[in-house]
Amino acid sequence: MRVRRFLCLLLGVWLGASLWMAVSATQSFRTVTAILNSPPKPVSGVIETIGPDMVRQVLRYQAGETNRRLFDMWGLSQFVIALGVFLLVLFATSAGRVAVFTALALLIWVSIMHWLVAPRIAITSQMLEFVPPDQMAAERATMATLHRFYSIMELMKLGLIAVIAGLSSSSQSGGFEAKPAADCRG
Repeated sequence: MRVRRFLCLLLGVWLGASLWMAVSATQSFRTVTAILNSPPKPVSGVIETIGPDMVRQVLRYQAGETNRRLFDMWGLSQFVIALGVFLLVLFATSAGRVAVFTALALLIWVSIMHWLVAPRIAITSQMLEFVPPDQMAAERATMATLHRFYSIMELMKLGLIAVIAGLSSSSQSGGFEAKPAADCRG
């Protein structure tokens, strides 16, 4: 029972953190617009001196760099969590094949997101940082496609987490009980 509770807690924290990351990523760029629309007095002088377009580019660059670092750390964290979930399901429970293969799929899925998709997004977004919006249309289209693809992968990841959580918390636990300790008596 404790293993099942721990697994559900781990999955719940993962779901919550995933939603937090989605909100954080969008808010960092919205903050740039909010600062430019209503700047604090000391910043107003800087905006007038440098110009709003250059300040927007610098603030968006900072927001992009922050997001790239956060998503890199988050991807690695998700890999560790997914590995933990897989190992728990495989070795600490007597869960069936569906749960084990779902946990394995989740581990593979977050690995693809972190080591294949996210780096392409990072490289493409860095390339577009200081390019005027009317230039590099093909690269901007690639960036939009990569973002959509990552978002779809994220939704599918949440679905896999929900499947494992559903299997582990159902009244018919599907074998999510802790494996009995081995009898070491001679």
